[in-house]
Amino acid sequence: MDLSKGDTASVVGQFSSEQTKEFRVNTNSANSFTVYAADNDDGLKLSTFVYDSSFGLWFNTAGVEIASVGNPNGIDIYENEIVLTLDQLGIEAFHDENGLITSSYHIDLEGNARAITMINGGEFYIACEDGGAFRLATSFSSQWDFKNQFAKDLFVTHVAVNSHQLALSCASNGLALYKTGSDKKVQERGIHDIGYVYHSEFSNGYLFAATREGLQIFEIDE
Repeated sequence: MDLSKGDTASVVGQFSSEQTKEFRVNTNSANSFTVYAADNDDGLKLSTFVYDSSFGLWFNTAGVEIASVGNPNGIDIYENEIVLTLDQLGIEAFHDENGLITSSYHIDLEGNARAITMINGGEFYIACEDGGAFRLATSFSSQWDFKNQFAKDLFVTHVAVNSHQLALSCASNGLALYKTGSDKKVQERGIHDIGYVYHSEFSNGYLFAATREGLQIFEIDE
């Protein structure tokens, strides 16, 4: 979408992925980018776009579908590592070696894996709906180095991370704040009833929450 012309949105490129649940974008150059999509039917889908200045459009020049263990509903990327959430089947990790993407490992988790937030290539947080949330370190294999389940009594749909601060989107339970320590333990800092929370993100020292009542913005004091 081109949003540079005031209040007019123009479509300048598209690709077919009808069951896309979430996606990430990697910039290849000033004139090229690749979309990584968690497609609930087809698995992991990649589409590369290149800008054609003569038409003023982005053309889909390459694409590939990679089968996953289950039906993906979430995705995150850190450098060459890609991880999908697979609902009741946990997570599956992939490695990108110069464009060749292969499955690295699969880990089953309690609850329904909904969304993942990667800290680095081998450490991440997973929102598992009625299973709460997990902090997981894997060292790039299915044998985890560290696994911590928390917020077990909450319905968690997303975990936002800002250094040691965590914000859990908990649907009708609102927003739950947690803190991580040097001992890797996750400590509860309070649950806030701000309405039905769909998603939250940290940015520039503030916490933005998309709720049923609208966008809410908070500054967290410690």
